[in-house]
Amino acid sequence: MIFLLPIEIKDREIFSKVFLSYKLLEKGHEVIIGSQRDIPQNISKISNCFWFDKNTFVSKLSKNSDMKYIDKNYIGMLDEEGPLAFFNSTSADIRYPKKISKFYDFFFVWGNEDRKKIKFLKQNVSILGHPKYDLLKKPYVHLWDAKVKSIKKKYKDFVLFNSSFKSRPSKENYRKSVITLRDNLSNKKKLKKSLKNLNTVFDDEEKNYAETRKLLKELANVYKNTNFIFRPHPNENINSVKKKFGKIPKNLKIIYQGSVTPWIISARLLIHSGCTTALEAAVLRKKIICFIPFGKSNRYRIYSKIGKFFSNKTSCIKNFGKYLNTKKSNLNLQFASSIIINSKKNNFFYKNFFKFLNKNNFHKIDSKYFISKVETSEIKKNIYFLKQIFKSFISSIKDILITTPLIYLLDQKYIYTKQSRDKKIKTLKSSEILKILNQINNINSNYLNLKISKISNNVYIINKVNE
Repeated sequence: MIFLLPIEIKDREIFSKVFLSYKLLEKGHEVIIGSQRDIPQNISKISNCFWFDKNTFVSKLSKNSDMKYIDKNYIGMLDEEGPLAFFNSTSADIRYPKKISKFYDFFFVWGNEDRKKIKFLKQNVSILGHPKYDLLKKPYVHLWDAKVKSIKKKYKDFVLFNSSFKSRPSKENYRKSVITLRDNLSNKKKLKKSLKNLNTVFDDEEKNYAETRKLLKELANVYKNTNFIFRPHPNENINSVKKKFGKIPKNLKIIYQGSVTPWIISARLLIHSGCTTALEAAVLRKKIICFIPFGKSNRYRIYSKIGKFFSNKTSCIKNFGKYLNTKKSNLNLQFASSIIINSKKNNFFYKNFFKFLNKNNFHKIDSKYFISKVETSEIKKNIYFLKQIFKSFISSIKDILITTPLIYLLDQKYIYTKQSRDKKIKTLKSSEILKILNQINNINSNYLNLKISKISNNVYIINKVNE
């Protein structure tokens, strides 16, 4: 069978998607991997394939565009923004409205707590975990060895803080948030409440961010022999972050480099204020401290059960040394496994996924795909060229509208600029995919002879070559 594995955000998804590709190839399947935007644009037709989706707002879907309805394809969804257990009621309503079952054949969730969030889905829900957590366990955790060695050599013994702070949005981004709520919440009372909560969240985030900066500076001054590394959120500008921190101790560093995983592996202890990377730290059996002085949410309740939770800066500083120097992690492993089922040492997403595939006889299905034909007619070439110019012109006008209150006239699917879309994944090279495949090959007991071919821009098909 052919599996289509779209990637939306490269830094976040490339390792887990390529790893899952490798495991599928090992079983004799084929894989098409590439930019989420480019796969459907460059493949004219697919039949009896399995599209591995990351969740799309249902308001954007239709029977004309959804893979499920085109030539008997199958579509399964594993939410990359999860776990669902962290979603508040508004986020859950937007991402999982009742009609979502019409567009997906199968739903894959991270753990039992996720399953409770979507009780209305009575069937076709499987608790599998997430493939990125497979990469944190032996033997695959060794993928990070070279990077971990490099980090430890440079920064020695350090405490890592991963930022998840939501900066108060610009007028443009605030309007986008309003439109997202408007187009997905039909209940006016709920919409009004959600808009009010939106502002409350940003107020709390600003206060939490300010207190965190004070906390890290004070900890760095007390523990002068330990490095403290603050890793900004991907959406933050590192220069703006440095400006917010102002003058800092020499052992407090602000760094954003590559994937977060080797940094978590290298760290002696993780501090966070509500970041999902705490889940990776839990799988790695790291010591974890969560510091959230302002605000309340179900997510904070969950974090209070994964590691040590502080809402008071003085108390956190007073007790910090005890958690820094203890050898044992302070984890509730049973609760962690209810959030991520493959946080258990012997539980792997890919094995759970294969059980699902066998149960549904997907190994017996013959898939086909067809590449869009290259147009040879000069007239049609010119028509296509003119269409592209027109689309570019319309897109430019739209990008201007987005910066003004006229954005409220647009539908949700039109409110993002080309620049913001390109931030997700502008290019994907075969060399990037091959590098990871070769790393897995060097770790895996059975070496696979693999062939990667370019289908079109940012889209590749990978096959196992039988010798």
